[in-house]
Amino acid sequence: MTGPATPPESSTGISFNGKPILGTLVLIAVVNWFVCFGISLYWGGDATSVLPSQEGFGLKSHGNRRAVSESTWVFSLFYSTATLLGTPAIILPIVLWHLNKQKQNAKPQVKLLVGLFVSLWVILWCAGLGSDFYRSWSDWQKMKQHKPESLFPSPNARTNVNQ
Repeated sequence: MTGPATPPESSTGISFNGKPILGTLVLIAVVNWFVCFGISLYWGGDATSVLPSQEGFGLKSHGNRRAVSESTWVFSLFYSTATLLGTPAIILPIVLWHLNKQKQNAKPQVKLLVGLFVSLWVILWCAGLGSDFYRSWSDWQKMKQHKPESLFPSPNARTNVNQ
């Protein structure tokens, strides 16, 4: 004879049974975060908040700078920003939903304070990273517009070469 089955609500961990898309998203977000962290360690930083017109194409980490090519800088800017904004955007709502489900008996004031704190943190996190990304990206765009035409010849341009 088997014992009574435990209801799914009594589990102590987050369950992704019956939720393959949710589990896959979390797995991809976590793996991607570690990949981004590894790339940042390998390259010596990331391009978020680096202004190429003033600092050149470089990566920063904890005050240390490393010069890189423009393509590496652009990749780092977009990839690191997307990872730093995307990972919390995927994982945080799941964790909050789970905590809310587990804390049904919590006082409403505690739920409100935790919700406000987490909401404020997310807003400030996203605003800070978004602002840093936008400043770097717009600085890069302005720099590209002011470069002389000779640095970006069109494929069909004629060249004057004296032989």
